[in-house]
Amino acid sequence: MNPTILIYNDSESKTCSAELARSLANNFQHRAASIVSTDRHSLEKNIYELSPSVIIIPEIKGEESLYSKHITKSAQSLIKNHVNNGAMLVSFCAGAYWMCEKITYNPPHGTTKIRSGSHVFNAVSMQAYGPLPGYARPSNNSEDFGGCLPVPVSVKTLNGWKHETVWYGNGPAFFPLNTHDLPCDINVIARYRRIENQPIAACSFPFGKGEILMSGPLPHYLSHPVKKN
Repeated sequence: MNPTILIYNDSESKTCSAELARSLANNFQHRAASIVSTDRHSLEKNIYELSPSVIIIPEIKGEESLYSKHITKSAQSLIKNHVNNGAMLVSFCAGAYWMCEKITYNPPHGTTKIRSGSHVFNAVSMQAYGPLPGYARPSNNSEDFGGCLPVPVSVKTLNGWKHETVWYGNGPAFFPLNTHDLPCDINVIARYRRIENQPIAACSFPFGKGEILMSGPLPHYLSHPVKKN
């Protein structure tokens, strides 16, 4: 049976997943993976019926995330149990903010927002802060990549740390919640290179038999559509 990648794609939740779906199709076509989009009304049904290997909570258009309202407690519990049984939960930008216990969002214009996250995904040891100083851009509420900027990161590879540049659209940096020391189960995947103390840009941690991955930048955005717009 081919593995399934399930992408949360809901217009009323303002998800922004077209480039993500294209990138996944290009990268997984040789593995015969099925890439399926689901809105909030079909989310639980698709998890039950398709038993996806990967569930993705993507970035959004604009700056007001509706994930806490639109992904119900029932759906959250189902996702939690599914990951606990061996699946992977991947989140980008707004989805990654939502994974963390504490969220601080300091927009380029407007009032800083500080609130608690969803708690349900056991990311209690991490807090999310954004946008990055010097990289914040006002959102135009449109999926045209116009708000993205290139951000330099260091990525951990099998051969050591490697410098890369990825696209960024006001996503979070991740910090330990109550201490300067990272919990031992946090795997740091990437760090922001030109930000003070090089905070975490992407990380993962085990959750039962599965794993949760959070990324502030958008590595699936290619240079062509961003530069074009």
